[in-house]
Amino acid sequence: MANQILTNSSSPQQQMGNSSPERKPAQTNGLDLQNQTNRTQPFNVRKGADTIYAFACHNKPIGMRNLKTLIIALAMLAIGNAFAQNVGETFVSNGITYKITSLSPNEVKIGDDNNVAVSNPTGSYVLPNSVQGGTGNLTYSVTAIGDGAFGACSNLTAVTIPNTVTIIGNFAFFGTGLTSITFPESVTTIRWGAFYHCLSLTSVTIPTSVTTMGAGTFAECFALTELNYNAVNCSGPDLVHQQHHQE
Repeated sequence: MANQILTNSSSPQQQMGNSSPERKPAQTNGLDLQNQTNRTQPFNVRKGADTIYAFACHNKPIGMRNLKTLIIALAMLAIGNAFAQNVGETFVSNGITYKITSLSPNEVKIGDDNNVAVSNPTGSYVLPNSVQGGTGNLTYSVTAIGDGAFGACSNLTAVTIPNTVTIIGNFAFFGTGLTSITFPESVTTIRWGAFYHCLSLTSVTIPTSVTTMGAGTFAECFALTELNYNAVNCSGPDLVHQQHHQE
């Protein structure tokens, strides 16, 4: 009798009575990793292929060039954040304190509205129209003189205000030793008490650009004898009636 070759088409599990336990999907913290569509997996670099697959949120591949662009953009963002400025930040340049008031465009005021901007200024002062400093060492336009910026600086006898300044703050120059003051045509607002009790002030010229003036701007300026008032559309108290001459 010819030898017969017996074959068995059943699998080893079937031959053993399917005794092996059925494998279940891996579980992590109650999440089915096999069915989790928004999972994040490591980058997979395929050998011989110029592609990196980033399996995150729908498993979409990111090309090598796009990945490099993304990395550069993130690096630049991190650097930018490290040197970011903030409105309200203060810095000192050439002995003068400045406060950032705007970043678009870049603008600062002289002083921080709480303390004098310069420690004991003496004689004549020329204020700059722009300044460089702060985080990132950027350039800012000087557009205002803050509240009390030069208050009670009795040794300050003259000041040149740049033509970028639009606002003179409350009590900005009160009690100073100024003898005269001329405002540039850029100034639109002079707030209350800005030159209060400047006992040496004798001459003031108000330009046509001024539209707002606070009360008591030149109150108790007893030596004030010359007032060149050119403002035509100014709201607020009449300057002439704010003068208090010593009797």
